[in-house]
Amino acid sequence: MTKQTWRFSALDTWFFREARQMESFGGSELDSLFPPPARTVMGAIRTAMGEALGVDWRQYNEDEKYTIAGIPFREYIGYHDNTGRLSMDYPWLSIQRNGTYERLYPIPRNLFQKGIMRLRIGKPIHCDLGKAVRLPKLPKQQDKPKPLNGWTTQKGLEAFLAGEDISDSELFTDKRIEKELFQRESRLGIARDNSTRTAQEGMLYQTRHIRPNSNIAIEVDIEADYDRVLPPVKLIRLGGESRLAGITVLDTNPVVLNHPHPNANSHGVILTLLTPALFKNADWMLPDFNKVEQKDGTVWKGNLLGIDLTVHSAIIGKAQREGGWDMANHKPRPVTSLIPAGSLYYCTVD
Repeated sequence: MTKQTWRFSALDTWFFREARQMESFGGSELDSLFPPPARTVMGAIRTAMGEALGVDWRQYNEDEKYTIAGIPFREYIGYHDNTGRLSMDYPWLSIQRNGTYERLYPIPRNLFQKGIMRLRIGKPIHCDLGKAVRLPKLPKQQDKPKPLNGWTTQKGLEAFLAGEDISDSELFTDKRIEKELFQRESRLGIARDNSTRTAQEGMLYQTRHIRPNSNIAIEVDIEADYDRVLPPVKLIRLGGESRLAGITVLDTNPVVLNHPHPNANSHGVILTLLTPALFKNADWMLPDFNKVEQKDGTVWKGNLLGIDLTVHSAIIGKAQREGGWDMANHKPRPVTSLIPAGSLYYCTVD
């Protein structure tokens, strides 16, 4: 088993198109997802490994047993949704400070501005989810604060997990994102007829690209079920409009978060999603958790990693929509709704 960390750095702006189509109504510009979807990065990794070997991509697409340099390449890197003997985790936003790279994590969605207030679990109410569901609520106050959107450092996430406040220096939100992480740039484009090499009349479109700062990268950890991973090319086209990215391959250095040590009488636990999630049947609830109407409220019961849990409430952001282009079948992929990163589930251990 080979483990590596691949680091992608921008040599130009990047564009990872949101789920809306170019032909969508409204005339508004298409925004860019960032960090990019995992499928996009996996495609770049496959391409980089193939280019290093000089793969004939047409033959790879047509021949299930295509072999190069003695390697059955479809088995090596997979094909379409099958990743073969190659696997990866989610792409992480990473910032270089004091000569070293540090990964950033989504801010938990129970944190709000105005002194960094936290949502609390309210009293049971009757709603569409059940007879007595405990929904999240803000503490009583005059102003209406906005959710904190952005990223936090490992130190900030560890403080949150310990029930402490995250200091401002560990948060990247609003203007600090624009100053220290990346900027969004609006672009105007026009469709082109490749057969005549002329512009198509009236076919204008607008996009918003991402321009990362020079100290910002995308990192992803990969595992390969073979002795070695082929050294990739140093440059690869990543995302929409074929923008260039540099590739650096490193030995994986596992990130271990310091976690709180509850006492033996503690039964409450908050599950926090660090990456977007796609659950069974595209549901918002954890897989195989079933609703139970109890005297003291509506709950959801199930088992996670061998631990029996009861979910009492959840804080979930707006669904993250992902689509993209199916390179193998030359058609758009179905749009999927994901639970966004930073969502939380309030549970007790049974």
